[in-house]
Formats: sequence, structure tokens, C-alpha cells
Amino acid sequence: MTTREIFEKTIPRDEEYYYLRAMDDWLKQGELNKKDKRIINRKEVEDIQQWLDMSKIERKIFINRVLYEYWTRTATKYKTFWAYKNFMRENTDRIRLKDKRHKSEQHSNKSSAPHMRINNEITMAYKTLGIKVGADKTQIKGAYRNLAKQHHPDIGGNAQIFMKVQEAYEILLSKEVS
Repeated sequence: MTTREIFEKTIPRDEEYYYLRAMDDWLKQGELNKKDKRIINRKEVEDIQQWLDMSKIERKIFINRVLYEYWTRTATKYKTFWAYKNFMRENTDRIRLKDKRHKSEQHSNKSSAPHMRINNEITMAYKTLGIKVGADKTQIKGAYRNLAKQHHPDIGGNAQIFMKVQEAYEILLSKEVS
């Protein structure tokens, strides 16, 4: 079993876990100090253990410190640190949704035909956005934008509803592409 597999089994799926994964994907590792790089890459057992030994507050402080140091050292398109942190939060939400979708696909009922699950998923996505099945791309985008404005957490909306709306929108967009 690789250290990545050990990590995936031992780390709780909390907000910090998804930030760590997003940082691994998005940060240019050359801009980080050696100790932080090792924790973010989580390839060695000692690094994983160091992450697990941190309290929840220490993990949040670590994440904010690394993001802030990275933001100050590199030329990002974000003028403020909070805008940059929101960008990273969006990436963590995408990773979380992808994991959730992957996990639900693994645990779905194997007896039902795959095309029936896909059709049901698409129908539910249309229902979530509040539009008729078979709506065109502009109607999908319009419904998504209206719901996103209403439920976005940055303007006081419900984050769970927003994530469901975003997931439905991504499902319908992937349907359009395929």
C-alpha cells in the first residue's frame, strides 16, 4: 500500500483535506518552503503523520499561512488575499463534488442499467435548476445564474443548495458536451 493510499484512508474528509488537495493541484511547488511542500505533497508517512497530529485549528492556520505566503511571493491575478482564498475555496468545492460523485457512482445499485442512472441523474439536474427536461444551453445557463445569485455563500446564501445547483449545472453541461 502506497503512502497516498494510507493517507486517503486515515485522513478525515473535512474542509482542510480538500484545501490540501487543491493546494497540491494548484500551487507551483517551487514557491513553497521544503517543509510545507512535504506536507502538501503527502508522499512520506512522516509528513502524513505530521498532518494528522495537527489539531483542526493548526491545520487551518497552516493552510492560511501557506496560501498567504504563496499569494505574496507569486504574481497571481487576484488583487486581495481573500479573493485568492475564495478561488481556492471554489477549487476545494469542485474536488469535493467530484469525490462525492465518484463515491456515489461506486456505491450505486449495480442491478440498474447504466443508461437509466444517467437519465435519472440528468432529470434530477433539470429539476434542481427548475427548468423543463430538454431545455437548451441558454436556458440552462440562465437558470444556473439566477440560482447562483440567489444561493451563493458569499452573498449570504446557503452553501449546500449552491453546491447542488452547481453540480446540476455541471451535469447538464457535461451532457451537452457528450
